[in-house]
Amino acid sequence: MLRYGVGYPNLYAESSNKNANVFNCIQRGHQNSLEGYAMFLSLLLSSGLKGYSSGDPKARLTGNWGHIGELGLLILVGMTAYSLLTSPPTLAEKIGIHAN
Repeated sequence: MLRYGVGYPNLYAESSNKNANVFNCIQRGHQNSLEGYAMFLSLLLSSGLKGYSSGDPKARLTGNWGHIGELGLLILVGMTAYSLLTSPPTLAEKIGIHAN
């Protein structure tokens, strides 16, 4: 975290830091993924156990509808990759991602 001048144990940079906006955006993205991870794992476990513990092998196939959400995620990943490769945003340039 010293890359942005923010030392441990600070979670966010103070506004006086010249890299505060970039660091805080990256930190918030990381924290947001951690906030949803426990819910994701619990839902994954409960839906997996329902299909496999029913005794009916065909019950596993009802989970296929969950892949519709993955389609949206794949589209968003593709759009993000395209925008980074064609015209990298200022944040990407500041953290060292370049389209070269």
